[in-house]
Amino acid sequence: MQLVERHIIKKTHPFWSQLDRVCLASKNLYNKANFNVRQGMIFAREYSNYFLLDKVLKSTSEYRSLPAKVSQQTLRNLEQNWCSFFEAIKEYKLAPEKFSARPKLPKYKEKEGRHLVIYTKQAVSKKTLKGGRIKLSGLNFSFPTMVNYKCLNQVRVVPQSCCYVIEVIYEKEKVEPQPSQ
Repeated sequence: MQLVERHIIKKTHPFWSQLDRVCLASKNLYNKANFNVRQGMIFAREYSNYFLLDKVLKSTSEYRSLPAKVSQQTLRNLEQNWCSFFEAIKEYKLAPEKFSARPKLPKYKEKEGRHLVIYTKQAVSKKTLKGGRIKLSGLNFSFPTMVNYKCLNQVRVVPQSCCYVIEVIYEKEKVEPQPSQ
């Protein structure tokens, strides 16, 4: 089963500025990629999938402002949003009465907003994790954890209105209760 270990980082915390920087960079990349997809859809009726976006945006400052694995996860998140839009359009065409209005294209993130940042297992320092701490690629801090490298799935930085939540997502075998005799 999947479990989550959460760490709350408030504005007064020393990690705040670094987390704010990566969430802002993720938002900028998301919006740039979404602009490319929207323009292709509106003017050429062509959808730019993840692989094309990754190839086109690799050389941009928005992409390079994050570790490559993190940038790729941001682009995958955008592709997931577009796939959901396409599925909603299909459903709308079959049964429009299920909807209050026609589904709209995925929107841009707010100019002053922040976006989710996902660090895959490969973007976490294996050496530091063996010592009971998590060190995320491109950041200059580490924090304690109970998770080991073998169980780790990903680490997400989730922007909230007043804080950042670092979610360490890991697998743990479900233990069945033993019948008492």
